[in-house]
Amino acid sequence: MALGNWNHTGDYYVSQKFGDDANDGSTSSPFQTIQKAIAVARGQDYQRVVVKPGRYLIPETLNYNDPVIHFIADGNVQFRGSGSGSLQIPLTTIGYGMDNCKVEDFVVVGRTSANHSFISKIYDFLTVTGAQYSTFYDINRLYVTSGNASFPFNAVEYQNCNFIKATIARVNQIPIFKNCFFDAQSTFIKDKEAYPETVEFINCTFQVDGDNQFSFLGQDISTLDLAADDRFINCEVIDGSPGFNKFEGVDPQYWDLTLKYSTDINVRSPLYKGNGVFVGPHKFATPVERTHPAFAQSATTGPYTDDDSPILDNVTFNQDTGLIELIDLSSTGRIRSSGTNPLSFGGPKVVDTPFRFAGTSFHHQEFIDDVLTNDRATYRLRIKDLSTNNWSAWYTMTVNQPWQKDGNNRGNGNPYFDISTAQPLRCMEYQIDLTLNPQNI
Repeated sequence: MALGNWNHTGDYYVSQKFGDDANDGSTSSPFQTIQKAIAVARGQDYQRVVVKPGRYLIPETLNYNDPVIHFIADGNVQFRGSGSGSLQIPLTTIGYGMDNCKVEDFVVVGRTSANHSFISKIYDFLTVTGAQYSTFYDINRLYVTSGNASFPFNAVEYQNCNFIKATIARVNQIPIFKNCFFDAQSTFIKDKEAYPETVEFINCTFQVDGDNQFSFLGQDISTLDLAADDRFINCEVIDGSPGFNKFEGVDPQYWDLTLKYSTDINVRSPLYKGNGVFVGPHKFATPVERTHPAFAQSATTGPYTDDDSPILDNVTFNQDTGLIELIDLSSTGRIRSSGTNPLSFGGPKVVDTPFRFAGTSFHHQEFIDDVLTNDRATYRLRIKDLSTNNWSAWYTMTVNQPWQKDGNNRGNGNPYFDISTAQPLRCMEYQIDLTLNPQNI
């Protein structure tokens, strides 16, 4: 089994595992590197580049005057600058779009539009023209300004985003932030003294944490009267934790930014505003723990092998880190949740956005991958039918993608998945079955 179908349509295609830069960049003959895709796509009108899962290294400086390129991740994709790479863009009419991508460890990233993406550790500056459902972490200088109109988010508007340890710099346009979270280490400044102080924060939350707190134009957020300031509409300040399930250390690979849930509103994450409204790109989740009913085995008779019982094979729970790790690093591990005590949403739900597993379910050096010879990381899923209350067959799903099946009842992790007949899965109760490999795909 090799290169399978693509879940997105583009102009050029990249596969780290099955591509070659001598290819033509088509679906059947993809490029291997991001550098090659940029070199071919630059100078043309708006180009979409679909990227298969992998960690793509860009340690050099790419300084182009003409790319208008929209990167669309077909699975779990990371662009990594290795501390020295730069995606330089000197002109305002060009830029990059990042859709469901992780971008990390660059010196500079030029004008970028972000959707369901995680951009972190930018050591000089990052320019973001608009974003939704994205997280920005450890950004030395984050310029907010407009960009190329070809991208979905280009008008200096930011919806449901996290700004964590980021210095946000207003440039020459009025930025609008809606349902965004700003942590206690972030600040908002003007890039030049001559720029006006106009900005809109709508339904946003700002953090105070001990001696640290969000700073707005040189003032501590707690000293401002937000109700009397028309730049802040229905905003609030929280004192203490935002209620993430795991938010320790400086390496985001160890984080779990899903939210703690409790029926007690005094314990529940303050980033949930009720009626299905969240601040930031968040969802509630119950972390995967040894004592969770969906994963707990009988101490005397488990593990089990029937479909309704949980499996924990060649894995252990690290009490210090909270991570699940392989016991024998030369062998695969397996985690399956219970069918009699299933994982569940609060109500019937269509998973139409990239799905993240509830809590930290594997060590950052291990990878979920059901079939190593496939072209994407996958896992198995089955859902309980809402009308019959019966379990479905097991679907193969792509990591970090919505839940979909095609007209032949194949999940989107199946290499023969037909995107033209795709339809979303809707359920309340579900099971997951993860194979953990000590190597990436």
